Amino acid sequence: TLGKLIIPPFHTAHHAQERKAMANDFEEKLFENGIVWVHSHISNDEQDLLSPIILNLLAYRDQPDKLIQLFVTSSSEDYTSSFAVYDVLQSIPNPVAGFGMGGIDYYGTLLLAACKKGKRYALKNTTIGIHQPVGFFVGTTLQTDAVITANEATANRKVFEELLAKHTGQPLEKIHADVSLGLELTPEEAVAYGIIDHVLE
Repeated sequence: TLGKLIIPPFHTAHHAQERKAMANDFEEKLFENGIVWVHSHISNDEQDLLSPIILNLLAYRDQPDKLIQLFVTSSSEDYTSSFAVYDVLQSIPNPVAGFGMGGIDYYGTLLLAACKKGKRYALKNTTIGIHQPVGFFVGTTLQTDAVITANEATANRKVFEELLAKHTGQPLEKIHADVSLGLELTPEEAVAYGIIDHVLE
């Protein structure tokens, strides 16, 4: 949960329960203020992180005028979970402001770019990457599985590139070339690229 990043570890069951309660309180405070934090590696194995993100976003549908602040510090390569968050972002009526910080890459970059144009920000020392997600290839052993995985990776990359082109305004051909090459952008470069709109000093 979000509390894992800010609460020191405890070693007793009692302290573990206290830590969980504090984390839940922290997440509730974020939710009350329209803040959703996408951090670490989003995956189907991290349901304690993924589920609150999606459920909190959906809950704002009843307050369509409420500004959502999406804080992104993620380099997730998991396409199913990241696309789940992306699809929810696109489906809700709320304006979504994006704030990038730390190191962002892969689907984290896409989620930041997908926020409302004019309201996409990054802190001045943020690094924003554009790379081909490679998470598909982990753990593949059988030749048949490798072929299926490669086909899935190719289809997934195509969608990733099309969406990144849509939200940045860059030609699809340039996106494809840059994903193949791999880029590490400063916030100023990310503004020029169309991923964000402003650098926060």
